[in-house]
Amino acid sequence: MASANRSRLSIVSESVEEPVEEVIAEAAKEMMLFGGFVDAPKALEWGLVNAVTEPDALLAEARRWADALLALPPLSLANIKGAVNTAMDVDLESGTAYEQRCSTVLAMTDDRREGYSAFAEKRQPHFTGR
Repeated sequence: MASANRSRLSIVSESVEEPVEEVIAEAAKEMMLFGGFVDAPKALEWGLVNAVTEPDALLAEARRWADALLALPPLSLANIKGAVNTAMDVDLESGTAYEQRCSTVLAMTDDRREGYSAFAEKRQPHFTGR
């Protein structure tokens, strides 16, 4: 069976909310207290950016990220973004309810069936966003 991370079908709101809030609070305190710019290594350490690369490697890295995202189910990615954004603004119960609605909707998609079929057939999935 594919992991939840690989299938992109499950998000647990409490697993998202707490670390995001901690990083934001600590980074915000330091930026406000000391002012000035945040350099790339510090931004990476704080989780303000996901990667740091040399300027001449930036386009290749961006393309690598885009290719990786394009290989994933678009409806699941959209729901992940929605769940993370929602978790920042609601209580745990509401965030969990949102996640459950997302999971219910995603369970009925062609992409879910394609993901399971591809896994069973040991091939790469071809997601359509339906």
